[in-house]
Amino acid sequence: MLLIGYKNTVEQAVPALGLIDFGNIYHAYGLTNRFGASIFTSNGTVQTLSCRGFYHITATVTYTVPTAGDVTFQLIEDNIPVDGILVTQTVTTADTETNTAVLDFYVLVRGAVPKTVIIRNTGVAVDITNAILNITKEV
Repeated sequence: MLLIGYKNTVEQAVPALGLIDFGNIYHAYGLTNRFGASIFTSNGTVQTLSCRGFYHITATVTYTVPTAGDVTFQLIEDNIPVDGILVTQTVTTADTETNTAVLDFYVLVRGAVPKTVIIRNTGVAVDITNAILNITKEV
């Protein structure tokens, strides 16, 4: 099993259609394959899965909203929104409700072509206080 985790506890204002910055690595195990090639790379917002296999990904985001409305976090895989891999929560009171959203999903990488994964805020603007992303290469 190969594992990497990213954590960002610095408050970030994410506008509608903005990307979540998951920050820096807070734990890692086995970042390269047997040939020394990187399995996971990230710039904080874009995660690249470089080796074929199944990846289990869990994103946890704690947030408030400056204005009431629907908050939606959507998985974007290779720049295409993935149907059904999203979480929507309706927030009725601005600046007072602290909410947590969790996305839990699998990604299949076939062949030698890497996949990119991002989580986009497709709802109202949010103020994120904690963002954690864990990626496990299952097989």
